[in-house]
Amino acid sequence: MSLGKIEDGFVIPPHPFGIELEGKLVMIELLFVKKSAAELYRAYQLDQYGYNGTYLPCGPFST
Repeated sequence: MSLGKIEDGFVIPPHPFGIELEGKLVMIELLFVKKSAAELYRAYQLDQYGYNGTYLPCGPFST
């Protein structure tokens, strides 16, 4: 799998600690296992076509 080449001059930006980003369809926030694990598990069960693993370095797995 290849996502494209890294652009010349690209500099990794600093990590945005403590910042939540929210758009129309997605929210990016720091994960907390006790708060997020069950909700993420339920959401991943909705993937009928195996797309959840598209950008993961391994998988998808049958279980």
